[in-house]
Amino acid sequence: MSNMGDRRFAGGIPAEALGQPSSPPAAAAITKLAARRARVARGELATLPVYGQVWIQVLGPDALEAIESAVLKSMRQLEIPQTPLNLGTFNLSRFKRILAQAVRDDEDPTHRAPFGTLEQWGEEPDDFIVACIRVYKDVKARLDPAAVDDISDETIEEITELFKKKDWTQLRSIDGVTLANWLRTGAVQLSSSPTAA
Repeated sequence: MSNMGDRRFAGGIPAEALGQPSSPPAAAAITKLAARRARVARGELATLPVYGQVWIQVLGPDALEAIESAVLKSMRQLEIPQTPLNLGTFNLSRFKRILAQAVRDDEDPTHRAPFGTLEQWGEEPDDFIVACIRVYKDVKARLDPAAVDDISDETIEEITELFKKKDWTQLRSIDGVTLANWLRTGAVQLSSSPTAA
């Protein structure tokens, strides 16, 4: 049983409702890139809502391409058309597949053992999946070597408008690093209290 399954079972979900853990990823070939990569932070401990501490591994472009391909294939098999109307279905399917690969057992020193299976992630509510993918995006934004602290003028304007409209749903979909960079710009000034007479 996966660590996610253990923690879920402790909360009262019967063991027979849980799937089998997927096999860990195969070991990479020993090359200079692989040797140097071992010294670079590719993940970190993070806290998921409900389940607590896990290891979040940042996925590379090949893994993300394979995930998108699997989502498209799954949608075709389920006869769900690729239309803007079904964008939410596409994203949720993509998110649970990312979490199944990126969220690892924090007690495994190699960080290769998955925290939960794809089937187990699929049993979680949509809002929970979205909350967990935000944790993944925050880790990715912090550890991405290409990440820059700059924020575009368009993004500043977009977030400022969302803030003024108090659009909580859209603001929640923005990663924490982008929001922190937006706050640093001073785009929103706190209204000052009038000076006492």
